[in-house]
Amino acid sequence: MEKLKRHYELKKIKSLLCAEESREITRTSRMGAAALGYMAVEEMLTIIDTLTQKHFYKSMTAQHDTSLWQDVYKILDESENKIYVKLQLSPDKKKRLLFSLKEIAGRIRA
Repeated sequence: MEKLKRHYELKKIKSLLCAEESREITRTSRMGAAALGYMAVEEMLTIIDTLTQKHFYKSMTAQHDTSLWQDVYKILDESENKIYVKLQLSPDKKKRLLFSLKEIAGRIRA
């Protein structure tokens, strides 16, 4: 399922991702970030920190569990890489999960 309204408050997502105890980064996210040249968690968090409401693209349910929502953002980084970012609450509802960080093809709407 998809919707064009954010499921999570971006400000809260950012604050939870900044705190190590409430942050979880998937292996897929780490691999995607590394492919873009972001090797350290701090570099990944810099991308998240630059997200604003205007970068929001859509919300969608996770493929493996339709009760989990993922907010999707699209952003250009400093190197003009087009990045697709998926953020969600962990299944136990205690952590923010950086689910996907990868380069995308095509245009990013303004």
